[in-house]
Amino acid sequence: MCANLDEESLICKVWETDQYPFFCRDFLADKDFCGSNRQEAEEILTFLEASTHPTKG
Repeated sequence: MCANLDEESLICKVWETDQYPFFCRDFLADKDFCGSNRQEAEEILTFLEASTHPTKG
C-alpha cells in the first residue's frame, strides 16, 4: 500500500504538495489498470499489488 494513502479514505495525503512523488505526477491512468470506476480500480490495483509483492512466493 502507498505510504501516502490514507487507509480509511483512500485519499492521497500529499496531493499537490512538494512531497507528491514524481512517479505519481507522471502516472497516466489507463482503463486496464483503473477500470471504469473507483471500485474496479481498487479491485484491479489490489490484485496487482498482491500478485507482485516481493514476499509472494
